[in-house]
Amino acid sequence: MLSHDSNFVFVFVLFGPHFEWSKIVVRSIRKYFSNTIIVVDHNEVQSELDWLNTNDNIIILNNQFGKNYNMHGGGLDVAMRWCADNSVKIAILMEPDCVLTGTNDVNMMITEINNGMYMVGSNRMSIGCIHPAPSAWLVSKIPGTFASVVRGMSVDPSLVSLCAIAKMIIDYNMSEDHARFWFYMWDTGLYNWYQLALINKAKLIPVTDLHHFWCSSFRGPRDIPDKSLILEFMDN
Repeated sequence: MLSHDSNFVFVFVLFGPHFEWSKIVVRSIRKYFSNTIIVVDHNEVQSELDWLNTNDNIIILNNQFGKNYNMHGGGLDVAMRWCADNSVKIAILMEPDCVLTGTNDVNMMITEINNGMYMVGSNRMSIGCIHPAPSAWLVSKIPGTFASVVRGMSVDPSLVSLCAIAKMIIDYNMSEDHARFWFYMWDTGLYNWYQLALINKAKLIPVTDLHHFWCSSFRGPRDIPDKSLILEFMDN
C-alpha cells in the first residue's frame, strides 16, 4: 500500500533537455508515496506537460517571474510560496536526477523535522554545505530565497570552507566567471541552508534509499554507467 501523509509534498523544478529523468523521479515517488508532487515547469515543452498530466496528484506551476529568472532557485521559490499559501507543513526537495528505492530516507527526514529541525538533507558538499537535493524543509521556517544571492567572503569557517571552494574551482578547471560565482555567491538553496545551520536547525542524515545521480542538465539517465537503481523506472 502506498504511503501518504498530507503534511508533506514532493517538489522539483523541470529544466534541461533530459525529460526522462523527470519520468524516473515521478515513477519512483509513485512506487512508494501517493503524496502531491509539485513541478515547476521551466521547459515549456508540451509533450512533457502532457506526460506529467497523465499522473495523479501532480500540480504544475509556472514561474511568474519568467523561466530565466534564477532558473532553479527561482523555481523553488515559486514552489515554496505555493506550499506556504496552501498550508503545506514540509516540502521534500528533489532534482529530476533523484530516485527513490524505498521510504527510509524520506521518513527519516520527516521524523527529524517533526523533532525540531527546520532543514534535513543527505548530501554534504566538499565545501561544507548540505546540498538542497534531496532535502526536507519546514515551510514555515524557510528564512529566505532559494535563488543564487551574494554571499561575500565573510562566512562561518566551521560551516563553509573558502579553501575548499578554491580547491573545487581548481579541480573542476572553472572559467573565470564560474569561479567568481562560487567565491562570492550562494548557489541554489545554500543561503537558506546557511541561515538555518547558523542556528543549529539544519541536519545531515545518511543516504540509504534516496539517491542523487549528480547529472545536472548535462547527462541523461542512459549516459550513466550503472543503471541498476533506475532500470525499472526507465522507458523501454
